[in-house]
Order: sequence, then structure tokens, then C-alpha cells
Amino acid sequence: MEHFDPLGFNLKDVLRKLDKTELNNFKRTLRSCSLPDTMKQINKLTMDLANGAQLAEILTDHCPSAWIKRVTVQILEEINRVDLAELVVKQIEEAVLKVPEEKVSSKPREPSGTLTFPWNFVQGAKRPEDKQKEEWKTRYTAKWKQNFWPKCNKEIYVVTESYKTLLALCNPKIETPFAHAIVLHGPPGSGKTTMAKQLMLEWSESKQAQIFSCAFYISCREVNNTKPCTFAHLLSMDNPSWRDCVIRDLILGKEFLFVVDGFDELTFPAGALIRDLCGDWNTVKPVEVLLGSLLKRKMAPHATLLVTTRTQSLHQIFVMMDQPLLVETLGFLEQEKQEYFQKYFEDEEGEEEDKGEGKALRALKEVRCNADLYQMASLPTACGIFCLCLELRMKKGEDLSLTCQTYTSMFLNFLCEVFSSETCEDHLNEEFQILFKKICILAANSLLEQVPILCEEDFLTLKLNLNNLHPMVCRHILFKDSSSTHCLSFICLGIQQLLAAIIFVQELGQESKGVSKYSIQNMLSREARLKNPDLSGLLPFVFGLLNETRIQELKTTFGCQISTEVKRKFLECESGENKPLLLLMNMQEILSCLYESQEEGFVKEAMVLFEDISLHLKTSTDLIHASFCLKNSQNLQTMSLKVEKAVFPENVAALESTAKHQRSPDEQRMLTFWTDFCDTFNSNKKLVFLDIHESFLNSSALEILCEKLPSASCCLQKVVLKNISPDDAYEKLCLIFNGYKTISHLILQGGNLDSMHHSLCEVLKNPACNLKFLSLGSCSTAAQKWDDFFPVLKVNQSLIFLDLTDNSLLDKSAKLLCNIWKEPK
Repeated sequence: MEHFDPLGFNLKDVLRKLDKTELNNFKRTLRSCSLPDTMKQINKLTMDLANGAQLAEILTDHCPSAWIKRVTVQILEEINRVDLAELVVKQIEEAVLKVPEEKVSSKPREPSGTLTFPWNFVQGAKRPEDKQKEEWKTRYTAKWKQNFWPKCNKEIYVVTESYKTLLALCNPKIETPFAHAIVLHGPPGSGKTTMAKQLMLEWSESKQAQIFSCAFYISCREVNNTKPCTFAHLLSMDNPSWRDCVIRDLILGKEFLFVVDGFDELTFPAGALIRDLCGDWNTVKPVEVLLGSLLKRKMAPHATLLVTTRTQSLHQIFVMMDQPLLVETLGFLEQEKQEYFQKYFEDEEGEEEDKGEGKALRALKEVRCNADLYQMASLPTACGIFCLCLELRMKKGEDLSLTCQTYTSMFLNFLCEVFSSETCEDHLNEEFQILFKKICILAANSLLEQVPILCEEDFLTLKLNLNNLHPMVCRHILFKDSSSTHCLSFICLGIQQLLAAIIFVQELGQESKGVSKYSIQNMLSREARLKNPDLSGLLPFVFGLLNETRIQELKTTFGCQISTEVKRKFLECESGENKPLLLLMNMQEILSCLYESQEEGFVKEAMVLFEDISLHLKTSTDLIHASFCLKNSQNLQTMSLKVEKAVFPENVAALESTAKHQRSPDEQRMLTFWTDFCDTFNSNKKLVFLDIHESFLNSSALEILCEKLPSASCCLQKVVLKNISPDDAYEKLCLIFNGYKTISHLILQGGNLDSMHHSLCEVLKNPACNLKFLSLGSCSTAAQKWDDFFPVLKVNQSLIFLDLTDNSLLDKSAKLLCNIWKEPK
């Protein structure tokens, strides 16, 4: 039988035609490539001494054939031997046409390559694979038509940075590292499936990933319901011409791409993917065996794999795949969010384009006012939900700021809008209310069990008919994937969490003696939330549903009954417990969830539980939550505060010198919340201890603090100021403590004595001063400056303890201090 060379050309003959200089240039360029691991064992001296024939043997022995073909052509072009590059391409094309017929009809063998070179410069008639691409595109375009972040029936697609990263890996250059396995991971709704399908469609249109002669899409959601079959059948290779084309490319060692979409959605038992592995394309096996064989490189070992999954399933990926390249789906970045909003609202029916643009900017502005919502808008599915909700609210002339106030207000408004009496005639129908309740139970169950998809048995358990779920699908509550007619999923995690929260809050209102799986107490356990991170995201919605206005909205629209007294369960100790439910949470969660409720009376009752509070404000959102809660507090005795740089703008001189009316809206808004926060000193008359440390305030925030503290009704006894900015913070705060009779302990660390010297001396000289403890640790100043400060201690009649830790004193200064301290007062 005639021998078939997998390279399709004679590499030895090609390299022999290079002169010595050209061969050295070939080797130098080759070394700059990203070489396969098998080539790294060849030492540099061996490569340098090799002639053309010897180099050809080294390459064919240690490198995949497809890689050799691509690299050979590209290097020949780079060293200006285009004639040889064209010769290689011509020989390979001729070799394809001469593949023995018996090899085409025989069982496929595994490809020996990892990458192939681009074919875009080959002229001539349409190739067989191009015809197959057209058939593939026709088959799947209609199937995926509305899968690209749809606005009702309008297709909107935004090219993200994550997708550009994926394209770079699927269109590698000669120096690009190999990506035998790529894992596209991210949170639910971040666009992983959309990116995978978009790549497949652009491959079929010969726009992207053209190094792959064949590409296959495998939906894990669909695989779950597939009966045992052959690997060829799993890849939809029942078409004879498509099958022959694939086999031909396999024999030639061309590069294949397998997209495995939704790895986290597989429902097979643990270990099923790694048993009974198979390498035969024509043997009937359970689909989990076939899929496991592909991922474990038993089937098509040299193909490129692209797998999509939720980030939390990565640990399972690492069991199946060897050192995959991870690409995180970041969703929309800043510019991409703006682009999506513009595309959504542009060309509104009956409106001019500029008005649509105005709507986009208005909607985006309101979402941006809530940093948490704006961050969530990075997820394309959430972004689409927000746009649809705000569009419906605009049409009614509603206040968008109230819609964007919290997570709950946004998602509940969305639900109420899409099921309003104008759009849903049966919204008060008993049958609809039963359906809605069952969908809420499905949301809670799938969230607790961490099941991303809902299968037929899930619906049957609740006596739900898949054919009756159209109201939920067409209103963007449930998503029906065209690749799997038996499975659905919640279109957005936020919607699922809100629906689940309804069940949890209703359960909290029951007087059940048994422990329910919908128990809030179980959900609050640290262990449960470590195992299931989505439970933490459920908490804000639970508190959001304690708001009496929202309880009434749920009752009116969906017939949901929630007692207005259920909020008291968070403030009281359960039987056998020594803490209220609220105190099972950390402080940041407590403030965030209380803010979510927007129920000031409830917040006031909740804050009575706290006498000591420690706040770490990392973002503007933290400040908003804290200001809302603390202005409703009256029982605080001690407060520790740390403010990160991100909360207030940088202390830039030009910015600080601007008049109040010239401040940016965002800055003015944050200062309003800061003012509310500082009102804490007036509402909490029992506050005796204030610790502000590692904090960054701009001059406007410092000014407000200095205004609020002197007029406060609290009687501070101990004040700690440690490592705070701006530089004049110590000086200005010391001035307000001048004559403050109740302060007995003052700790000033990390300040500059030069700047606060005058104000501190005024405090100590004031007859009303009652300071007994003064700490000036780590105060930067010239050593002789202490000589000016120490004499003031003679005047003060109350101080009995002075701490100068981590300061440098001259002997002269130390003696002066000792002499002053010895003198009777």
C-alpha cells in the first residue's frame, strides 16, 4: 500500500534548499517560537550543528505534524523564501486530493498535530470544509438566533475584552504559547455560552479561528438527556459528506476544535466521566464516557478543547483536564456597559435617535448611582434585565432613582412590571398565583442544591407541565435553551435569588416547630455559605422583602402573603439560642442588609442591639449603608472607624479649592451621606469612645467632621486618632477638642507635631482641660520641636500620663521633660 506522509510535503528537501545563512536564520527564528515541550529537551548545540536533513529529522521526531506545517510556512516567509513557502502549501494541497480512498472510508485515527497554518492565502475552488461550514452555519444560526443577550426580539451583541482574549488564543501567531485546553470561566450570566457560540458562528463564517479545519459544539445541557451513542453521532456527524470531510482532516493531522459548553451543568454521578474511557469514534458508549474520553484526551488527543463553566466548578475541571489555560469572563467593562445601554435604547419606535440616546444616558446614570447594581451590570444578563425594567418604568413616568435604590427594588420592580395588569391579564388569576409560588419553590430548591439547570423531573415533582411555563419564559424569568428542549434555567441569578427569598421569608413567618430546609438560621451558618456562596447573595433580598411597601406589592401582583411582623424574628432570640438572628451575621452584612430593607423603623430597632461598633468603609457603598443605619442608631457607646481612599476623592489641591457648587455630583452625593453619618455623634448620646485610624478623608469630609463633633450631644471620654489624612487633620480635630471637658484620654499617633503643635498646646493650656492620658506615638517632627512643646505641660493641671513611644528625643529634651515632670503642679 502507498505510504501517506502526514506532513504532506518533504521537509528534508525543503531545508536542503536553504543555504547556510538561510538555514541559520531558520533556526534562529525557530528558537523564538513557542516550542512544544518535547522540543525543549533538544539542547542548543545539537540544533546549531544540525544540517537541513538532520533538522528535519529532529522536528518530525519531536513536534506535531500540523505545528511543523504552520511554522515551516511562516518561517520561510519571514526569511524571504516565499517561493519555498508557496511550494510547501502547493504540495500539501495536492496531498489532500491524493488521500487514498480506503483511508477516507476507514475508522478515523487520531490527529498528530496541535496547530495548523492559515489557509487564507490558498487560491482556487471552494474546499470541502467550506461547504460543511455553510451547512453547519445554516443549521445552528436559526437555533441560536436569540441567544445573544436579547432585547425582547432584538439581537444586541457587544464584543467584550474577554472575547478578544479568547479570539487571540484561537488565532495564534507563531510566538503565541500553545493553548491545547482553554477553560472559559466566570459567574452565571457573564456571557460564557454566548462567547462560545459566537466563536462557533464566526468560525463557520470563516471570520475567526481559521486554524481549525473542523469545529464541534457540545452542549452539556443537551448531553444530560442523550442516550448512549457513538462519538461521531454525538458530534452530529450523521451526514456522510460531513463525516468524510472530518475523516479526511483527521488523517491529514489537521487541527480540530471541540467546544464543551456548560461543564458545571452536567448531572452525571461523581466519577462517571473518568470510567471506561474509549478512543474509538464508532463504538456506542454512554455519553458521559464519550465526554470524559474527550476531556481526558483519550478521544482526539491532539485537538484543542474549549470548555465553559462557572468559576466554582473549576476544581472539577482540574480533575478532568491537565493544566488548562484559564480565561476569566469579566463581563462588560465600563465602555462596554455604555455601549450596551446605547444599543438597547437607540432607535426606539416612534422616537428620534437622539432621544433614545438620552434615555440610555439617563438609565445609565441612575444605575451608576448604586455601585452594587452598577457592578452587577457587568453581567450581560443582569444588564439586559436592568435596561428592560428601566425602559418600562420610563414609559410610566416613574422615579428611576427609587428603582435603582437597592437590589430588591430593581428586581422586584422588574417582576411587577413584566407581570403587571397591562401585560399579563391573568396576574391575579388563582392558577397563575399557584404557578408563581411553584416557580419560587423551584428557585429556592435549585439554589440550595446548587443545580444550575432545571430538568423535567424537577418540574414533575411540583406537578408542573413544561408546556405551561410559557408566561415565565416569554417574560425573561426562565430561559429555554434551544439546544435542550427538556431543560430550563433562571435567566439571571438575581431573579432566582429574589424568588427564593420569598420562600425563605414566608417560612420565617411560619410557627413550624420542625427545622425546615428553608430556615434562615441554616442559611446564615458560615459552613453553609462556604459550601454555597450564592446563599450570601440571597440575604439582601430576604431583608428587602421585610419592607412593608414591597410586601404589599407582592400581595397585589402575585398573591404572595408575607406577615409584616416577620421582621421581628431577626431581632429576637430563637428558642435555645442566645443571639438574635441578626447577630449571626458580620457587621458589613448587617449594615448592607438593613439598608436593603429601607425600613427606618426596623433599622432603628435593630441598631438598639449594638453598643460597640467597628466600621471599615472600603467603598462609597459601605458609607451609604453605614450612614443609613447609624443615623437611626441611639445606643452606641464605642465606635472604631477606618476609611479607605476609595470612599472620597483624592486630596488634590485644585479639586479642594473649588466652591461647593462646582463639586462633581458624585462627590457632593458622598458628602451628603458623610454628613448623615456624622450625625451619629448627635443621635448617640452615650458615645464615649471614638477611634479613627488608617483613614483617608478629603478636606471637605474633614470639614464636615469638625463641624459635627463640637455640636454633638455625646460626651466623648476617649479619642484615638491614628494615621489619618489629610496632613492638617490632627490640627483641626485638636482645635475642636479645646475646652472639651469630658475627654480624659487623647491618643494622637502618626501625626506631624509641627502642624498640630499650636492646637495641641491650646488644648493643654485651656483651664477646662481634663486630659489625664496623652499619647503622641510616632509623631514626625524635628527633635528640637519637643523643646517648644514640653513647657506647656507646666501649665496643664490634669495630665498624669504621657506616652512618647517611637519618637526621637535629644538628651537635652529628655532632661527638660524630666525636670518639668518633677515640678509640683
